[in-house]
Amino acid sequence: MRVNRGIAIVCLLAHTANGQSRVTDTALAATFSRWASEHRVVGISAGVLDGARASVASGGATHFADATRATDSTIFEIGSITKVFTGTLLAAMVLKGEVALDDPVSKYLPGWSVPKFQGREVTLLDLATQSSGLPRLPDNFTPADALDPYADYDDARLQVFLASYQLLRAPGAQYEYSNLGMGLLGRALAQRAGMSYEALLRARILDPLGMNHTRITEDPAWGALEASGHSANFAALKAWHFAALQGAGALRSNVSDMLKFAAAVRDTTVGPLARALALAIRPRRSIGGVDSIGLAWHHKHVAGIDLVWHNGATGGFRSWLSADLVSHRAVVAIMNTGSVTLDGIGIELQRKLPPTPPPSIDPPKEVALPAGALARFTGRYEIVPQFAFDIGQRGDTLWVQATGQQVLPVFPSSPSTFFYKVVKAEVLFQVDGSGQVTGLILRQNGADQLARKVR
Repeated sequence: MRVNRGIAIVCLLAHTANGQSRVTDTALAATFSRWASEHRVVGISAGVLDGARASVASGGATHFADATRATDSTIFEIGSITKVFTGTLLAAMVLKGEVALDDPVSKYLPGWSVPKFQGREVTLLDLATQSSGLPRLPDNFTPADALDPYADYDDARLQVFLASYQLLRAPGAQYEYSNLGMGLLGRALAQRAGMSYEALLRARILDPLGMNHTRITEDPAWGALEASGHSANFAALKAWHFAALQGAGALRSNVSDMLKFAAAVRDTTVGPLARALALAIRPRRSIGGVDSIGLAWHHKHVAGIDLVWHNGATGGFRSWLSADLVSHRAVVAIMNTGSVTLDGIGIELQRKLPPTPPPSIDPPKEVALPAGALARFTGRYEIVPQFAFDIGQRGDTLWVQATGQQVLPVFPSSPSTFFYKVVKAEVLFQVDGSGQVTGLILRQNGADQLARKVR
């Protein structure tokens, strides 16, 4: 049975954080609703600030198999948009004289060993401008649960990595996007303040802006407001949790709260965070061409518009935040469909263009097979001797493990075709005239990989 995931009509609210009238964009909501009904997204919510007008639109659902409609109050994971909160937090602490941009990060992590390059230390500015020389992720990042990958990466593992890593170039020499670096920055700022990263964010950014539904820790009071993330096949995914690297991507929020943040970003002459945001947004280092980066805030020139922006992604969510500091138009958008990029949609909304629909994703329909019909598929299938698929059976489910990867379940869509729910991929078993299984084809991203059965 397919749930009707129609337009989420958003109630008219009296004012936004900066006193502007707020209306519902019913045309955009209708577009989002159509995308949901066509299996392009599960749920999506967006807000636009344009002059004195603040509009919101939502469509789809908080969960694929649920009639709870997405609204601007729905709580989503916003992923790497957390980084601009970290950058803004750094700016706020600089203005208070608590830290300086040129301070080495080691100053605020006593007892930690932080790598240097020919005596040059990694500074807070290096971390905030994604030019620390640290890699995107540490080489001891080996999640116990690939569906919640940051949950077990704690201080102890971070310290082990930092103590052993050798920088390949001087900090500040080159832009290289690093979740590790921004997570380390958030960890150092929290240490300096003597409180948790989340408590520090609340005290310095969230509470001053009235962002009461933007948090790291999930709140039981959210209830039906909290959305589930979804894979390419619209299967519900686990929520993500962060230990040591919270500053890189741990926040959850909704469009209502993010509009308050966007209002502060687009006009840094007023409000409790005006000076901090002005300092955080200021371009500091080039990232190629005309693009640059401030304290985590990216600057992008597109179609004649100069945007300050950041996007975000976790396993089942995508997010976008941008502002044109000349026209003061700002856009926020969040969806609980992890396989669909929001960047193009965000830029089109920023340019006042109708957003281009993402491709349709019709999830395979699962069929029932008796447990006894699965045994013939178990065994080892090799693409090359160094890379194979080991397939086993647990109860009435097949489990597949590719070399060096996590064991994942697959589900039948026909007597010999199975699909993953966490990624958009299928396993097609090859069967000869006598009914013997001779191999499999992994179909993913438009490509087929053939593996022969060796036992």
